[in-house]
Amino acid sequence: MGVINYEAEISTLDALLEGIEEISALKSGDFNTTRITNVIHALRREGITIETHYKQAPSGKRYGVYRLVESKENRIKAARLRRRLKEKQAARQAVAAKKADTKVYHAKAAK
Repeated sequence: MGVINYEAEISTLDALLEGIEEISALKSGDFNTTRITNVIHALRREGITIETHYKQAPSGKRYGVYRLVESKENRIKAARLRRRLKEKQAARQAVAAKKADTKVYHAKAAK
């Protein structure tokens, strides 16, 4: 299993909760990822109900557009998941900062 991209999941959840219309592979860069389908899959695994509507690009290719299924329960689940992801992201950043401080300390001690 790869590293979880908390930033992508959080920004995608924010967009879903805000009702942004164009959450799709064509716009995945707006959500800090190049693989929006992986993010949507991860959110669905967490119990968030997301529907897919298909559109046709000018090139003729079909692509999926994702929307949060509107229900009070689903919005609550999404908000709770977002909070948990933010906590995990903060914990990861704290660990990274501590590692960076340790490296600086050891580099100074070695001089």
